Amino acid sequence: MKLLGSFGVAFLLSSAFLGAYGITPAQGQSTQVVNQLPPALRAAVLSGNSAAIIAAINTLSAGNPALAASLAAQTASFGESMIATNPQAAIAITQAALTVASRADVQAAAPQQAMMIASASARVVASPAVQQANPSAVAAVTTALVRVASNPAVFATSPTLGAAIAQSSIAVANALSSTNSTQAVAIRQSVQQMTSNPQLLAISSTLANVNTQQQQQQQTQQNGVGQGQATPPSDSTDIPVVVEPDSESQNNASPT
Repeated sequence: MKLLGSFGVAFLLSSAFLGAYGITPAQGQSTQVVNQLPPALRAAVLSGNSAAIIAAINTLSAGNPALAASLAAQTASFGESMIATNPQAAIAITQAALTVASRADVQAAAPQQAMMIASASARVVASPAVQQANPSAVAAVTTALVRVASNPAVFATSPTLGAAIAQSSIAVANALSSTNSTQAVAIRQSVQQMTSNPQLLAISSTLANVNTQQQQQQQTQQNGVGQGQATPPSDSTDIPVVVEPDSESQNNASPT
């Protein structure tokens, strides 16, 4: 994915905000990503404040949903890069990016980027470190990302990613069952709606298999509870990282 080019004072601002807000990206991918964000968005991202990130994206996109999607995708990329070093920041940044991707106008204007944001978000919430850092936020983000991926236009951009997201979200629900049972149920319900959607099933046989597997797990869980047995958690599904081709909105947004 092509990233927005840095502006004239990018590195000066980056150094200032790193010290001021305490979110220090590790060397490597996260540093590269954050240094190429527009200064205003970089400041918001480094603050770790979801509302500030959303406000920055809204201001910079100036009513252009395709540009908002591009900015949110870059934000999601940075959030994912923070998993190992700051899982709390990772989920907060991811939640902001996903909020933008949840907008109907963004999904209509840039369905492929909406799917990319949903898949990046799925990889973040699948992290045990992130789940431990903020299980409530993980549950909320998981439910939201399933809804984004459930949009037929978004799902159609990559049925493979969509099915992987559904499977991975079930694993997240299983992981949260003991500590956030109500929210885990909400995740399963959102996945059930996704895997039962005729429009999605028409273009993905894999999604039908996920639906069948979920029903079998629920039946096993019910039987296990009745017999006083614990149900082993389902293995998580890796969400593939897909490199998005250059888009017009990205080219317009980047001076490079």
